[in-house]
Amino acid sequence: MSCNGDTDGQLIIEASGGTGIIRYSIADQLSEFFEADDPLFPNRKTFTDLGPRSYEVIIQDALGCTITQTITITEPMELVAGVVDSTPETCLGDQDGTVSLDVLGGTPPYEFALNSSADVDFAPNPSMFWDNLVGGDTYVIFVRDSRGCETNVIVPIGIGVELIATPIIQYGCDGIFPNSTVTVEMQDPSQYSDLLFALNPADPTDAITALATTERIWGNLPAGDHTVYIYHSNGCTTFVDFTTDAYEPLTLSAVKSGPNEITATAMGGYGGYEYFFQGVSYADVNVYETNEDAIVNIMVRDQGGCEAVIAIPFDFTGMLEIPNFFTPDGDNNNELWFPRNRDYFPNIEVKIYDRYGRVVAVLDQVSGWDGKYDGSALPSGDYWYVVNANDKERQQYVGHFTLYR
Repeated sequence: MSCNGDTDGQLIIEASGGTGIIRYSIADQLSEFFEADDPLFPNRKTFTDLGPRSYEVIIQDALGCTITQTITITEPMELVAGVVDSTPETCLGDQDGTVSLDVLGGTPPYEFALNSSADVDFAPNPSMFWDNLVGGDTYVIFVRDSRGCETNVIVPIGIGVELIATPIIQYGCDGIFPNSTVTVEMQDPSQYSDLLFALNPADPTDAITALATTERIWGNLPAGDHTVYIYHSNGCTTFVDFTTDAYEPLTLSAVKSGPNEITATAMGGYGGYEYFFQGVSYADVNVYETNEDAIVNIMVRDQGGCEAVIAIPFDFTGMLEIPNFFTPDGDNNNELWFPRNRDYFPNIEVKIYDRYGRVVAVLDQVSGWDGKYDGSALPSGDYWYVVNANDKERQQYVGHFTLYR
């Protein structure tokens, strides 16, 4: 038999001696005799298309003399192939999947063909091992023995691990000092239990030489370029690069920049400064105005959360300037009388008197006197004023000035 289960068995019988023509009979047709059928061998008879079993054969000559024999036709064991081991891709796209087979039965030696049953594609593979297989593909390995018997094995190759990592840099502070962190986050969180990480390893060959651990968060790294190697338990390895920015400590200074003004200046840190004066946010405005003597508390916060604080004593030096005269004569020059620097005194009140003690005008922070009373122009002469600054120090100014026409 060529292959297990076939019915292509063949029995060749050749007799000698006897008298006359020799004829042959085979079960299950023992009552029917056949003469030899090989022109080159007159006493040879071939029976074909036989299945695996024992056959009784009768050989008879012309005188009726007979010989009976029992002959057994055997078949080879069934050709069977199976997967001994297979490995998926290591990393997605590596195309390094493998498979090993074991073949039993049939008639060795064996030949194999991958994804093809064409005669030209069959070749020996004593190791019965295939590599460089693509993850996600399914392969059919055809097996053929020396008699042409065939079987096949279907082998799916697993998809490799896809390691997609993102470094998350968070800049922060503890006061004016940096307290930044870098976290490596995986696109697939389910992978963490199979991963080890190594920051800037001297030897990244594997997780052991890299001294890799499960730690994936690092703080206060020096400025510059860094690399984290990531090792999966199946052998897949990748890495991710990132750069940490240099950090200059956040500093804050302030100076008196006017009689009622303080200018604060922040430097260093992470930029994006927000200023606070006396506990109130002024956003990115770094100038503070006050009309009082005080201890001014100043804080700045940068976009990384770093903070710097100072407190400076402020001496308000705003002074009113009282004009000695004015000329409301219609020439658009010095037409109004009012104290200068009133901007420093938002609650100022000014009363103007004539020589008889009559109040002819009352001014505030923005108004001026045009030399009129009840719509009528007053004559040239001296007029008196009482100025109440209404500030914290309750300053008061008393004096006179001259109206010229």
